[in-house]
Amino acid sequence: MRHRTRILNLIATLTSIAAILLSSFLPEVAELSKYYIFAFIIVLVGIPHGAVDHIVSSRIYNLSNEITDQIKFYVPYLLLILIMGFTWYLTPIIGFIIFLMTTIYHFGQADIERLKFPNKIKLPLYISRGVMLMGLVIFVKPSVSFPIMETIMGIDISTKAIAFEFNDFFSAIAVAQHFILLILVLISFQNHSKQKVGYIVGDAVLIAILFWFSEPIIAFAIYFGCWHSLGHIEELQHFLSSQNKHWDITEFIKDAWLFTTLSIFGLFVLYKLNQSFGSEEQMLALLFILISALTLPHMIVVELMYKNDKRSKISQS
Repeated sequence: MRHRTRILNLIATLTSIAAILLSSFLPEVAELSKYYIFAFIIVLVGIPHGAVDHIVSSRIYNLSNEITDQIKFYVPYLLLILIMGFTWYLTPIIGFIIFLMTTIYHFGQADIERLKFPNKIKLPLYISRGVMLMGLVIFVKPSVSFPIMETIMGIDISTKAIAFEFNDFFSAIAVAQHFILLILVLISFQNHSKQKVGYIVGDAVLIAILFWFSEPIIAFAIYFGCWHSLGHIEELQHFLSSQNKHWDITEFIKDAWLFTTLSIFGLFVLYKLNQSFGSEEQMLALLFILISALTLPHMIVVELMYKNDKRSKISQS
């Protein structure tokens, strides 16, 4: 698994297995509970994991709490969110393409970065992993994903896209390309013990099974919360510890509570407005647009965090 600690690997594994079993043996319960599970995970770890970008940036650039220093973070960060928002408003198709590209890179990087491969091979692995994940999200259950995409982009794709008829084929291709690349890399760089190889391959297998056999909203919630967000929080703790900052769960809550609360309030308002004027697809579409607007600046902060961490390791060696 990708997490540093066994307890987080266990949480990711057990929640994935639970989602698979729930969807397989109690599909009616899974259908009724999917939005409750999604909301619980998003509120518990999904939103908070990106609510401390200001702390990370302050450490990277040695920013103080003075307003003049904090402006250096908030102005470009909020500007990127506004640019993404306007892009969605003016050209939804381009907005979706940017969202897809940034999500592929960000999810792939988060899952692969800790693996001890040469840097030159990591970028292809980032892209391959991200393509597998987004391929599964889009193609495994097109009856769920395509209506959301149609609402986001304002176009009809369900009746025209060949992918709707051959969704299993495209899902299989998305998974197969990642496994092929993983195997080639593992053969080329045999400095991994058998146990690590098992973890790397087993990690990808479990995620593929999770998306293929679970209710899609639940599958995405489990991956986003228990794999991606918890892993990122763990990486944040490692990074801030390397910066001589004591950062435990209490510090995390203290640093994340404000932006988490504002985000939850915004989602609540969005939910109430959508209850009055919208549909289920519109609600999910707006949620993914909001996520995409936040993903771009968050992805840049994470990229800077990893680069800073690498520079620190080089200077210490």
